[in-house]
Amino acid sequence: MDGRKGGRLRGNWAAENREEIEMAIVSTTIVQANPGSSSADILKQLGKAKGLITKHGGENATVLVNVVGGQGTNSYGLLSTSEDWASYGKVMGGVVADPDYAAVVADGEQIATWENHVLMTVDA
Repeated sequence: MDGRKGGRLRGNWAAENREEIEMAIVSTTIVQANPGSSSADILKQLGKAKGLITKHGGENATVLVNVVGGQGTNSYGLLSTSEDWASYGKVMGGVVADPDYAAVVADGEQIATWENHVLMTVDA
């Protein structure tokens, strides 16, 4: 059973097939600079955030810049992966409990808008 009905995934497909699917969790943060903010300041904050994620076990932590992408052109990104939801929870639990996290968030909010997305891979 592929969990599809009429081309859509049923609402509980992931829960029903948890043991059958291999997944990865992909966490992305899209960063839009506030007016007057410098690329150097944003990259400095992204470097600190990347360091926190890596410190607490996040995998493949990468800083990106969107060079072609319509509305998102010149935005920045931070991507990391985790093996599964339990691993993601452990990483994020460590990040938010880290004493340096509050400063990274407070400083980052002064220079940019940060939008977080967490995705799960599925076979299509």
